[in-house]
Amino acid sequence: MIKAVFFDVDGTLTSMKDHKVPKSARLAISKLQDKGILCFMATGRHILELAEMDPWDIAFDGYVTTNGEICLNKQREVIYDIPIEGDIKEGLVRMFTEKTMPLLFVEKERMYHNFIDQRVIDAYGMLGTSIPDVGEYKGDRIYQACTYKYADEDDSYQKLFPQGVRFMWWHNNCIDLITNEGKVEGIKHILTLYHLDPQDVMAFGDAENDIDMLRYVGTSVVMGNGDDHVKKLADHVTDSVEDDGIYKALVYYKLID
Repeated sequence: MIKAVFFDVDGTLTSMKDHKVPKSARLAISKLQDKGILCFMATGRHILELAEMDPWDIAFDGYVTTNGEICLNKQREVIYDIPIEGDIKEGLVRMFTEKTMPLLFVEKERMYHNFIDQRVIDAYGMLGTSIPDVGEYKGDRIYQACTYKYADEDDSYQKLFPQGVRFMWWHNNCIDLITNEGKVEGIKHILTLYHLDPQDVMAFGDAENDIDMLRYVGTSVVMGNGDDHVKKLADHVTDSVEDDGIYKALVYYKLID
């Protein structure tokens, strides 16, 4: 029995064409909550970005942000966080300072780049949110980093990063750099808080940074616009965001009508 549903944002809740949540998806979430089914956001985005985005006015029951490294409750208060620490943090700070590659640092209250080049500009041109400014690392906790690479470039960039970094492609040339289990890390904390079993959970996603989440839950749904290799992992492939994929999948599973 499904008791909770987690929704990725970019490419799942929101269209990559206009960055809007379809009316059908909003209605679907409302119907789920009316039935007592908990609805959570699960995204690689930071709350500063989410505040600029269309789904931010939806009253979710909780939020897994920055790929599981910062979780919020219904009131959007931080209930769990796990920063990047140790040798990995030191290596990333060194890369950031030496400007080895364009890097975005994500802190609890701040997001900033070491420098901005065309790769960064191109990425944010597709993401629908403003480009974080260039800034200086001042010693605060880092929760996530992001770098940028065109899809047709080789993977030699990976050798530049500290050992232990996980590379999470999530859209074209955007790569999140994390050290935890990804979204699953935050989802586990949320499920413990609500005394839920993963088998009673459904998740919607579309991209590589959703894979761990989709494997972890009892029922996985991938959007029709999702990556082909991600679709192969799904229990169900629904229609695209623009074609009411979320609503149709929930009807398919008889969670709403």
